Amino acid sequence: TYDRAQSALRESRRLAEAAGDPLTRAEAAQDLGAILTSRGRPAESIPPFEQARELFEAMGAPSDAALVRALQARAYSAMGRSAEAAAAIREAVTRARELGHPDTLAHVLYHVGSAALADGRPADAFQYLHESRRRHHAARDLRWEAICWARLAHAELAAGRPEAALGRAEKALAMESGLGDAFCSGLARAAHGRALLRTGHRRQALATLRCALADLQDHSAHEAAHVAALLAATEGENSAA
Repeated sequence: TYDRAQSALRESRRLAEAAGDPLTRAEAAQDLGAILTSRGRPAESIPPFEQARELFEAMGAPSDAALVRALQARAYSAMGRSAEAAAAIREAVTRARELGHPDTLAHVLYHVGSAALADGRPADAFQYLHESRRRHHAARDLRWEAICWARLAHAELAAGRPEAALGRAEKALAMESGLGDAFCSGLARAAHGRALLRTGHRRQALATLRCALADLQDHSAHEAAHVAALLAATEGENSAA
């Protein structure tokens, strides 16, 4: 479970510090920050992210530091700290482009796109996520390409384009069908269900959202709370009717 993972990562940081192993310490701090953010506890993720970034910079690992900065942008967005999120996005993307490492840039673009989306900037999110998807496609990384399609579906919804969101969510689900990735499936189904609601397909939307909730809860993703709230509100409307 994620609780056990957090405990193991905290212990790994402690042991790595005692052993004078900055690489393990940095990686454990990065992973801990990512888990805390994904579980809806972004404020707690900032200190480990800062530690990871400082350690990576000191070791001469700028690609890793750029990725941590992108992850930090997502935490700031989740906390509503827009100015800090925007600064982190600019720094992460600039650094990743300067370094020219395709894999790093693809992942940085995904995370800053997700941050921009959470910060209420769907146009920026779409630009970053679309480039990330193209780069993952070129690298033949099907899992990350599918996740990008799912996030793009949410960006389309945020921009008021539910029909386009349906198509992008369907691409994600088609690609994910052979991967068995619960998070990707849940993320895509959440977008698909929301798009179905907006286009008047309530019964199908509810079924899809229930599947999305199960997938996201299986992954302990913070997005599950949003889907649960939407389901409760929609089912409540049905009861009232």
